[in-house]
Amino acid sequence: MNIYQTKFDSKCPKDGDLVSYSLTIETSEFLWVEKINESIKALGESGFHEDMADKLKQLGGKQTMVATHQNVTITTIR
Repeated sequence: MNIYQTKFDSKCPKDGDLVSYSLTIETSEFLWVEKINESIKALGESGFHEDMADKLKQLGGKQTMVATHQNVTITTIR
């Protein structure tokens, strides 16, 4: 089992707040770090948490993305 973890920021398209995200990918496959970073960069500067999680599904494995926005913790598992 390989576990890849990273953090990134994105603006909320509704209120413009900067939201910090934590992404964990668990997989038995080999995953290039560059591919993870390219996929995150392709999300753009803003987006909704659930939409971003759906776009990152293409990386494979079990993905857990966590963010706190306006005192609400959002955890999405794909």
